[in-house]
Amino acid sequence: MTTISDRKKAAIERTMKDFGQLFSLTGGLVLEIGSLRNATAEALLEMGAESVVCSNRQKNAQVVQSSTIRYVVTDATAACFGSAVFDVVFGRAILEHISQIHRLRDEIVRILKPGGLFYLDGGPMWHSPRGHHLWLRAPSGRLYTFADSDCPVDNWEHLLLSENEMVSVLKRRRVEGQDVQAIVDHVYRGQGQNRLATAMICDAFPTGSVLDVVIIKNDTPTRPPPHLVDEYGTAELTTTRLVIAGRKKISLDEPDVFSRMPTVTAEEESTHSSSSRSQEPVPPPTHSRGPAAGLRFNGFRSLPGHFYWRTRHRVAEYVVRRHPRLARLYWRLRYGRS
Repeated sequence: MTTISDRKKAAIERTMKDFGQLFSLTGGLVLEIGSLRNATAEALLEMGAESVVCSNRQKNAQVVQSSTIRYVVTDATAACFGSAVFDVVFGRAILEHISQIHRLRDEIVRILKPGGLFYLDGGPMWHSPRGHHLWLRAPSGRLYTFADSDCPVDNWEHLLLSENEMVSVLKRRRVEGQDVQAIVDHVYRGQGQNRLATAMICDAFPTGSVLDVVIIKNDTPTRPPPHLVDEYGTAELTTTRLVIAGRKKISLDEPDVFSRMPTVTAEEESTHSSSSRSQEPVPPPTHSRGPAAGLRFNGFRSLPGHFYWRTRHRVAEYVVRRHPRLARLYWRLRYGRS
């Protein structure tokens, strides 16, 4: 099993590769937003940065300062730096965490020098399969993460289930009792996630008289439930990772370069398919997104409860696997959608 440190190292390498495909560094002062350790700053120095200012609102970040790396405790949206002082603003895995996206954009515009570059990414996004972003050291001492194949919260369940339903599902999956409420609190009320739509984040960075912006999206091949598609749209549900990058224009009449590039959407391999582990199927939710009183598919209602859910789940898997065109019809029957 891949260790957490290996995963983070791979994620940093991926980010730096994407950054290098867009920009080249030849000196300059870089501000890293959301820094927790030296790895990213050191990678920026290797790519050509002259020095890096690491920032995070957490005081316990494991950043070792040096002549080229400095650590500052501050919020990304706080105006604690001078105007037009940085050549590059860089933020890895931050777009799913910062709630005040518009203030972040304004602060980036203010602190960047004319012609300065910015690169921000984030994921998993809130409406993606693992958008709950579970990363929790539970009371039992176990570390639960969205990246694990045995993550107790499956694809899109943070959107499908109410809190009470999530509690029932976690108990059926034999999550330790003291961990159940901690996971539910983290998913639905945790302060680490902004729970913003990807489209809303993208809209906060329009190309205009000040910024020239390119947007890159990584999509999952896993198909979302059609009734969620009706509510949020396929693009919102399948965008797992988002990159927003560009430059601050030197003059108002400067032509756009990055914005002429089309929005890039790359499909990435999903390692969290709902069929990747055997589990008891989840009963349909009873809140506003669920069937309410209009459930129309009642053919198995006379069967015992456990066998009923298992049978209907197997029917769903067969339909989706063998007859994709019937998948939408099945979900509409299941959730009472017309």
